[in-house]
Amino acid sequence: SSFTTSLPTMFRVGAKLDLDAIGVKIGSFAPAISAEFAIGLTDMVGSLKDQRLGVGFTMSRNSDESLPLRFGTGFLLEKNATDLTLAVGTTLFHSISIDLATGHLLDLFSSASRIDLAFGISAAF
Repeated sequence: SSFTTSLPTMFRVGAKLDLDAIGVKIGSFAPAISAEFAIGLTDMVGSLKDQRLGVGFTMSRNSDESLPLRFGTGFLLEKNATDLTLAVGTTLFHSISIDLATGHLLDLFSSASRIDLAFGISAAF
């Protein structure tokens, strides 16, 4: 027997607006806003059961004179899965990126508390 699946299983579309490119700054940080919409097209594993909308806001500071920083927050709207995320990161020596992110922050205010924490490190030479 063989395994087949119809493709694609999901439709996703997103956009980002770099506010720094149009002259908007917040202190020494370059802000950006983004949005994504996703909807499942099949009932296969990996597809969405319900449509999802996510919006995000990031601020980054790239400077040779001080430590580069980036901050982000996102809000996800999905049936039975509304979520808030936060992230912070930096890049050392122009090649080593270190990031820390959280998820499920709205669960702090519910009886089923769960917070996800992710740590990432990458190097580019």
